Amino acid sequence: MSVSTDLGLALFDEACAGPGEAVRVTTATPAPARTEADRRPVEQPPAAEASATTLLERLAGRTEDEQDEILLELVRGQVAMVLGHPDAAMVDPDRGFVDMGFDSVAAVKLRNQLAGATRLDLPASLTFDHPTAVDLARHLRAEMLPDDAAAAILVLEELNKLDDSILVLDPGSAARVRISALLQDLTAKWAERTDRP
Repeated sequence: MSVSTDLGLALFDEACAGPGEAVRVTTATPAPARTEADRRPVEQPPAAEASATTLLERLAGRTEDEQDEILLELVRGQVAMVLGHPDAAMVDPDRGFVDMGFDSVAAVKLRNQLAGATRLDLPASLTFDHPTAVDLARHLRAEMLPDDAAAAILVLEELNKLDDSILVLDPGSAARVRISALLQDLTAKWAERTDRP
């Protein structure tokens, strides 16, 4: 059976933390040499990308407190899955992950699940760096919405609405010339700002 590097390291940590029994690792066949393709970043599956996009849309236009609540809901749900709880309500948002029974394997599982849900590159030390669900939710918000990211999401939403509105207009409409001029003007202003050093 093959395991990922993260899981292998987590299992090794578990074995080393044991009461002192001898640990032996064997392989049935030599590990194949790593190719250039193996070094490429792993792409998220389309379902994960859609999930992360939906999450960003839910966060758009919300206050920081509301965003924290949304992400806390996500974290508690994923923690419940890792620990085998039937309900996220069983996860105390202020209780430390270690106190909940988290070990290295559980920490890696939670990191992987949250990475899939957010499309963030999260470290294996995630639950140690942010030891409660509340801390972790705030960290995810800071990573998902740095600086003006929230404002950018709102702009994209408005542009999508504009796209839908334009498509229903009659191409021969008298307003077409005016609309075209406004769009060209907006594009020129955006290009001017983008070209500034």
